[in-house]
This record gives sequence, C-alpha cells and structure tokens, in this order.
Amino acid sequence: MSKPLVFLDNCTWNFLYAKQVDLLVEQGDEYRFTVSARGFIEIPPLDHSDELVRLIGIYARDQLGRLGARPANRFGFGSVGEDAPLGTAGFGTLEADGTVTGGGYLGSLEGQAFRDDPTLHKKIGGLSGVKTTNSGLLKNETDVDYGEWSLDFPLITNNLKDFKGAKYLINIKDWQHGSFGDFVISELRRLSFPVV
Repeated sequence: MSKPLVFLDNCTWNFLYAKQVDLLVEQGDEYRFTVSARGFIEIPPLDHSDELVRLIGIYARDQLGRLGARPANRFGFGSVGEDAPLGTAGFGTLEADGTVTGGGYLGSLEGQAFRDDPTLHKKIGGLSGVKTTNSGLLKNETDVDYGEWSLDFPLITNNLKDFKGAKYLINIKDWQHGSFGDFVISELRRLSFPVV
C-alpha cells in the first residue's frame, strides 16, 4: 500500500530551514512529504539575488532530493509527451517490486469543484487574470492548486487564510515543541486523516 502524501506549501520552507529539519528523518513510515508540480516551480532558484532566499531554495531542493520526492501530479489522459499540461501525468511505470513510479493522482470531484469555483479561492492571475509571479506562474495559481490537493491530502502551511474551504490543513505555526514528525502525526490524527 502506498503511503499517503503530505504536501509542504512553499511558505513552510522558511520554518523548516530555520530549524534545519531533516525531512528524511522526520518523515517516518506513516506518510511521505512532497510538493506539487507548481509548488516545485516556486521553490526559489539557485541564482536568486537574496542570499537567504537562495539558501532556503537550496535546502528545499536538497530535502526533496534526499526524500526521493517527485513533485505530485494529477492524472490526465492527455498528458503524454511534451505537450502535457502543467501538473498532470499519465499512468506511471510499474516497477519490478510492484510499486508505481511517476504517474498522476486522480483528483476528487470535491477538489475539481473547488478549482472550478472562483468564489472558493483567490482569482488565478489576480484581478486582471494575467498577473504572474517571479516563477512565471499566474498569481494565486499555486495556492489554488494546493487548495485543491488539500481536499484529498494534508497540506502544511503558514497561510491558512489562503485556503478557505480546504479540508486537511496543518498550521506549521502550531509546531512549538517536539519533533516535526511527531507534530505531523498528531495533526493527522486531529484531522482524522488515515495513515498507513
């Protein structure tokens, strides 16, 4: 059985970096940390002009690499080849040990309804619908993406206000003591989220 995903919103990297959390140690056996394809794009680049932001980006990529975490994608039949819409993937590859690598997750109807209803989230692209961020993605695009994911999987964030109507939210500010992994497990129990 595959371990459930726990998503890390981009704003959590600052907290994790400040405490030098080793996600591979903290992940445990019950779940696995990841980011979405859009979230991965928004990790600060290696050539960022601000040294602290650059170091946070290096840390985030290193942590995801150590975890072997690939950005999560949603399933889409039309996502084969280079013309695949951002954040979608096909069936994946069946490995010899019976696991599947790559591929996309089926989105829930609840998540799709969230994404398609602009009254449930900030407008993608801002008021104009075309405003972009430094990453090149549309303004609020990643927040809406993570909001959709949070209806099926836990999302650790610092910006609860960005996710009204979300289901499985964990506020990283609530982590005051103990290990990060223990905090995540206690929050998954509080949310009644099933873990392996």
